Amino acid sequence: MKLHPAIVRLGDELRAKPMLRVGVWLIAAILLFYCIADVQSGRLSAVASEYAVTADRLSRSRALLERQDWNERVATARGTEEVLAARFWHAENPGLAQARLRTELTALMEELHVDQLRIKLGLSQPVDDVPSRRDAGELWRIQAQITGLAPRRGILRIVHAIASHPNKLVEEQLNITRPRTDTWGNTRFDMLVSAYFLMGELVGEPMGEPKDDPVGEPDDDTAATASREP
Repeated sequence: MKLHPAIVRLGDELRAKPMLRVGVWLIAAILLFYCIADVQSGRLSAVASEYAVTADRLSRSRALLERQDWNERVATARGTEEVLAARFWHAENPGLAQARLRTELTALMEELHVDQLRIKLGLSQPVDDVPSRRDAGELWRIQAQITGLAPRRGILRIVHAIASHPNKLVEEQLNITRPRTDTWGNTRFDMLVSAYFLMGELVGEPMGEPKDDPVGEPDDDTAATASREP
């Protein structure tokens, strides 16, 4: 293979001039050293960052260990936990939770004079990533869809009643429409609410073992049982 004339001349000059060869090898060594130093610099930066994070964690851990108010902080946290737990609904299993929610919502809507009331139970599932004690019940979210007719001011009273309910009720969605056939000024509303239940734990009673009852819409017997709960 015939080489380019410039390469041939460069080779001849390198063979003829030892100092030029030394200079070329020196440049190559400098470039290699720079590449190695750049790689090592990146590694050292990563190690330094990791060391800084570890040192910060150690400093905060030492500061926490030096605190003397852990008993007071634990008592405050438990008091807050009890206040929050008191706002949750309580039921032995998801089936009774659905029945109780239907009963409570029916009574609340009838008290607010909602016409053409319809309550449809929806999603029922445990709430993930919630810290709790071993003796506390599992937290579940039970959803229900409420539809009905009410005066426009009555809608505001319904929203207020949901928000101010002593147990944990959250309004997820509210749609309002005006029926064309209604001559009394009523407004049709469609509301999605979520109730949060502690399963297997009843107020004033020891917690029993959770039951593997299927989650679904309660039947008449289940609803009647739940309506007799205190």
